Amino acid sequence: MSDPATTILAGIRIDGSRVSVKMPTCPTDEVGMVEVDDSDSEKLLWRASSPKTSEGKRGVITLWNADDFLKTSSGAQPKTLPANLDISVTFAGVEDGTGDVFNVREVKAAHVPDGQYWTRDGSRTAARIDAQLNCHDSNQEAGETTPIRQVGSPDPHEPRGCRATRGTLSRSQMRCRFAVPAHPREQPHDRHDLRRPA
Repeated sequence: MSDPATTILAGIRIDGSRVSVKMPTCPTDEVGMVEVDDSDSEKLLWRASSPKTSEGKRGVITLWNADDFLKTSSGAQPKTLPANLDISVTFAGVEDGTGDVFNVREVKAAHVPDGQYWTRDGSRTAARIDAQLNCHDSNQEAGETTPIRQVGSPDPHEPRGCRATRGTLSRSQMRCRFAVPAHPREQPHDRHDLRRPA
């Protein structure tokens, strides 16, 4: 597991019709499901679960590639990608996950070197994307908080549009450190951490 960070970056590549992503993971994480939505309409475009490859389990995923998963939805890749792709993963055996929203035009316009992914902080390798997490042993002493990777705002009292990637879970009330606008067009590629204070 990892220590929380203010902003966790995910990566994406668009090579012709091939769309691939790198979601940040720790060695103890294993991707269970990936979901792709049109961020503006919130329409589900594709969902797949149980990656077959070790790369897929570690968050290196080619979207709409059914052969890499045990189970996929019937959604075909759109001939024209939507303006903003909302891509999220959940981890096997838990309800935690991580994700990001990507502006397709911005990604396509970037010149991303081979073996790297576009992020909001420039091109990064898969190793550098994972390195953000400061992964540590999941065996924590009693009373410490447990890192989570949650997408969405499960607390009904939180502002609409509050999203998260990595945070900490404790027994006290969950809060959103950085609320983002409810409408994705206002912030097409912004997800922030959700924490419960200790």
